[in-house]
This record gives sequence, structure tokens and C-alpha cells, in this order.
Amino acid sequence: MARRPSTINTDLTGQFRGMRDAYRADYMVGDNSPYVRKRKGLFGSADDHLGSATDFYRRIEVARDLYRSEPIVAQLVERAATQTMRSGFDFEPDTGSKALDDLLFDRMHAWRMDPALCSEDGEMCFPDIEKQLFVSTIVDGEILYHIPPEDLRTQMFEADEIRPIKLNKDRNHVLGVDLGENRRRLRYYIVKPGKSLGRYQSYTIEDLTPIDAYNWDETKRCLHLFNNGSRAKATRGITAFHSVIEMIGMYGDIAFTMLVKQQMGASLAWEEQQTEKENKADAGYGETTESEMTVNGGVIDREGIQPGAIIRTPWGKKLHMHSPALPSSEAQAHLRSTMECVANALGLPLLVATMNAAEGSFSTVRFCFDIAKMGFIANQDRMERKIHRPLAQRNIRYWIKNDPAVRAEYLKLPDPARVFNHKWKKPGWPYPQPMHDAQADALQIETYTNDPYTIASGKGRDADNIRDMNIKFTSSVIRAAIKESDAIYAETKVRVPWRDIANRSLPKGGQVIDSLDLTNADDETPPPKKTPPAAA
Repeated sequence: MARRPSTINTDLTGQFRGMRDAYRADYMVGDNSPYVRKRKGLFGSADDHLGSATDFYRRIEVARDLYRSEPIVAQLVERAATQTMRSGFDFEPDTGSKALDDLLFDRMHAWRMDPALCSEDGEMCFPDIEKQLFVSTIVDGEILYHIPPEDLRTQMFEADEIRPIKLNKDRNHVLGVDLGENRRRLRYYIVKPGKSLGRYQSYTIEDLTPIDAYNWDETKRCLHLFNNGSRAKATRGITAFHSVIEMIGMYGDIAFTMLVKQQMGASLAWEEQQTEKENKADAGYGETTESEMTVNGGVIDREGIQPGAIIRTPWGKKLHMHSPALPSSEAQAHLRSTMECVANALGLPLLVATMNAAEGSFSTVRFCFDIAKMGFIANQDRMERKIHRPLAQRNIRYWIKNDPAVRAEYLKLPDPARVFNHKWKKPGWPYPQPMHDAQADALQIETYTNDPYTIASGKGRDADNIRDMNIKFTSSVIRAAIKESDAIYAETKVRVPWRDIANRSLPKGGQVIDSLDLTNADDETPPPKKTPPAAA
């Protein structure tokens, strides 16, 4: 006969399961725990978490001080900007008209490289502006790029130049930005030149210049590039160091402490004990020089100890020098881990941050850089969407209106809207072994394990653009070779085939056929052979 189950065990089992299910139904991140520090201000919109104006502008100054003072911050920011922007983006128009494409390309190139044309203060060319926009987004958290339609010169306004103003409470205004329906930015308030940018400074409407965010035709006038802190409805930006600011301070302190320990460990000091007679003569204090030190009330001033110091102690006192422990491998590993966390906040692998390839093998270096390139490409695409495309459209509109040559070619377009078609050629990152990559890509295409679109996309390129550029280049080579062949014939009466002038490598799988030299006619068919006349 089976034993009857205990009701006590059944009740305990049910209670345990109920507690377990209730525990699993909640996220642990919201539970109180001794391992989670107490957090405040957890509720509110994205703008509420920006805090007051005083707190917001103080964060900006703290981030700038990190960039100025901490030993690794400026290096990492410059490295991230260099890897992302490199020499800048190149403009490639695609209007369908070669004449118009050439005009727009020449105008844009001249504008990009001339500070007097593209910058309000005439100091920075556009590649410098591109880099500055990226750096300010990392350090300050944001920057405002003003592109007025009536002038090709542009202005940059830093984060602390956008200041709030006391307005009607019913007005939707966040830290110097007027918002309309659906949080659309309407205008920005910029401190007038010559006004102080103090942390606690308050401003009236007379101190600020309002700038509309959009033109009358709804095209953008102000390009606001900012780091929203992963909040979709943030109005202002936050520095990229917001989550690692304490680690940056720790890194600087530990690095300085290790430097002092190394210096003390390599220093040499002499101890000179005085006799009773000498002590009475000079009251226990020896002659003091910059390289000597004495006791002060029987206590050695440790801040005065330096390499080569002579320490004179009073009679009856003996100084014991403690040998400082040199930096251990644990301290150096901690520094390395701290730098890795700070570098990861900027999307940099450690080997790129330190510029030290000894971190691993060639495959390790390549793998880490491939992962980092995903972030670099994402930042490039974001810059193109937020800055370059609106800027190119503004410039094209200006040239259509004010440049007669551009306007004449524009009026010839069958589709006028195509005048804004363009691409920005973004810089890439060549591999140390490009031959291996080219062979691998060709093998994948041959064996149908991959396609050109996927391969080009993996390198941050556009397969259609690569195809079009190759066809365009090949066409230009053929035209130039035919033109030169005709010039040689006109001068020497010797027909040289254009293929010999182009002298391009034979395509893979091609064959060399020994045949008659062909003319440069379009069909390239040899002239018919003359047949002897028939016998009478």
C-alpha cells in the first residue's frame, strides 16, 4: 500500500514554486541589492536627466578638462577622429550629365579646400571642420553647424554657446532650444560675441541671437550633431565619457603613483648623523641647501625628499628609510584594463589605442580592427546623413542660383530633381596584406560562395559604385589611347593599335591571338583583301 503524501511538504513545495515564479517575473536590475549602488533621479524624460543648466554646462567643462589634462583622453579622442575621418569625405556628383558633374565636382573641391570659402572665420578648410565636428561630439557631446542658404561660409557653435533664456512656462524650451510639435527643433539661442560664457551666467533676449533651425522652404539651416546617450527624445547631447569619467580619474592617479614609486626606487639619498658636539653647535640642524634637508621638529618633511638629497638628523635621532615597492604586474594589468574600458567607450580596440601590435598575433590584430571598423563605418554613415548630404544640397542650390555655368547645365537636365544625386566617397582602411584579400574575394565569386554586393558591403563599399567607376575609368583609358594613336599616325604615318598604347594587363582567362593589326575604326574589322582580276 502506497504511503500517503504529506500535506506539509506539498504546501512548502507550492510556496517555493510561487516565490520562484514571482522572482523570475521581475528584472533583477530594478531590485535593491548590496552589490548595486544607490541611484537617484531614475524617473523622467530624456531631457529631465540632463539636469539643470548649471549641471549641464558643468559636465561640458569637466569633459573639456579631461581632454586638456588627463594623459590618455586627448590621445584616444584624436585617434578615434583620425581613424573615422582620416583625410575627409570626397564629393561625387551623379546628375546624369558629365558636364554638370564636372562643374559640381570642381566647385565642391574648391570650396572644401579654401578656408575663406567654407568657414566664417576663414581659418579652417572643410576637412578640418569635419574632424572638429567629430571631436566636439565626443568631448562636449554636441556641436551646432550653421549653413545659411544665402552664403557658402559656415559657422560652428560649441555646446556652451547655446544658452537657455527665461521664457513663458507654456513654451517648450530646453536648454536654449525651442521645440515645436512632435519635439521638432524650431530655433537655437546663441550667445552674442563678446558675452561671457560663465557657468552661472543668466541671459536675456538682448544677449542672445536666435537662429531658425529650418529655412523658409523647410530645408535645414542648423545641423545639430549630438550624442543622445541612447535616448531617442533627447534635445541636447552628453559627453562620450559620461560612463567612464571615474575610471579616467583613477587611471591618472594610478599612473602618477607608479611614476613616483619608480622615481623613488631609482633615487639615492645619504644619511648624515651628527655627534653631540656638532648638535650643540648648530642646534641640531645642518646647513640647508637645495640638495640637503633637515628635520623639522624631529619629523622629516617627506615632500622634500629627492634624488641625491643629504638628510641631516639631530644627535640621538636615527632616520630609517623605507624602500618603496616598485610597480607590480598587478598594477600594470589594472592600468591596462582601465585603458581598455576607456578606449572601448570610444569604439577603439586596445591595440589601436596603444598603437602597439604586440598585443597578439597578426590574426588577432586583424580581427580586432575588423570589429572596430564596424563602429568607424557607422560613425561615417552618421556624419554623412547629418552633415554632408544637407550641406551638399545647400551648396548645389547656391550654385544653381548664383553660378551661370552651373545654372545653364542644370536647365538642360531632363529630370531637374536629379541635380541633387550624389555620393560621398568615405575613406577606408587598407589591409597590410591586400593581395590575400583580393585572392580570397576572387575565389569566393568564382566558386559562388559569395557575391560582389556582399563582399563590397563588408568593406564599406558600394558594388554598383565600384562597377560604374571601373567602367568609367576603362572608357577613359580607351578614349585617350585612341586619341593618342590617331596623333601618332598623323605625325609618323605609322598605325599603332590603341591596345598597345593602353598596355593594360590581359584579363583573367583571356588569350593572346597573333593577328593583323586592327585599325581604330568602330567595328575594328580589317579591310577586305584585294583579289586579282579574272583572266580574260
